[in-house]
Amino acid sequence: MLVMGEAGVDGTPGTPGRDGSKGDKGSRGVDGQPGTPGKNGTQGEKGDIGEPGYPGQRGNDGSKGEQGEKGEPGLSGLPGTKGDKGIQGDGGTPGPPGQLGDKGEKGAVGTPGAEGDIGKTGPKGDTGSIGPTGPIGLEGTCTCPKVNTDQNNGNGNADSAAPTTYIGKAERACKFIEGADSIDEDRQLSQDGTINTAFTARCRGRKTCLKPEVEKFNITYIKRTPFMLSYRFDYRYKIEKEALLSLQSVSTSAVQHIRIKCLNAYVYSDGDDHKSRSISFVTWNDVMLRSHSTEDNPHYVYTVNKDGCKDSSRDWKVTEFALESDKPERLPVTDIYVRDVRGEKQHLFIELGELCFD
Repeated sequence: MLVMGEAGVDGTPGTPGRDGSKGDKGSRGVDGQPGTPGKNGTQGEKGDIGEPGYPGQRGNDGSKGEQGEKGEPGLSGLPGTKGDKGIQGDGGTPGPPGQLGDKGEKGAVGTPGAEGDIGKTGPKGDTGSIGPTGPIGLEGTCTCPKVNTDQNNGNGNADSAAPTTYIGKAERACKFIEGADSIDEDRQLSQDGTINTAFTARCRGRKTCLKPEVEKFNITYIKRTPFMLSYRFDYRYKIEKEALLSLQSVSTSAVQHIRIKCLNAYVYSDGDDHKSRSISFVTWNDVMLRSHSTEDNPHYVYTVNKDGCKDSSRDWKVTEFALESDKPERLPVTDIYVRDVRGEKQHLFIELGELCFD
């Protein structure tokens, strides 16, 4: 028979055993405590549009708006009832003339008419008999026939040429008159001392000054291209051409003054002081005087004493020109070239001043 003894004293711990094989999966443990909040994540993409919400409750009435624009005309109304008869209107205008009636019977002879106008002057009558010799006249001009000394056969008879009237001593220009510097009056001058080349001039000291045939004339135009005044500009002065040429030949300078009144027209500078539309003057010897020097026209320039026409859009203004030259054969001017053309009504009123030679 086996007898069990008492338990012995615990032995010393043995060495650790080797790791055992992996055990089966244990059952789910109890939930742990909530962790601390994590950091905000990045913004997600925009979600889809949600379904429309339910209509809200009706709001309070708004304030009264401003009056709207006038609406379109409404449809025509129904025709009204026939009105009462109106009062009688005024008489109508006379109708057209009726057809030509039949020719009437010949009328009775009328009463004599009024006395007619005086008839035209009849032809010149025969030369009358020579009258008695008159009294001796005062000393003056004389008419002296030219005598043909070559073919008069020694009989001294005058030929058939027209007689020449001499006016006595007459200078060709004022500066040749004795004491000319103190003269200020009209004088009769002549190229050769005959009536044929005689003319009246104003002697202003040594200057010989001529008056124009026509002092003032008006020009109204509607143009789109520049033009010459031509026949509308009467440049003549009170002197014959032959006498004028003589006066030019004995002079060393000349000056001519011209005033131009303007309405809605430029003749020198425009409102911006540009001179592209300024007028030009054609001289006696066919030179063009301009407002400014150009490459092909460097010397022939006129001067202006006053330029009011640059402000002539609504009121009449005046521009004053001084045409001076040390070549007297250039004056007077014979035509004016107009450049300011706008296709509308424009006005120029030209006043010719004295033409003086020295």
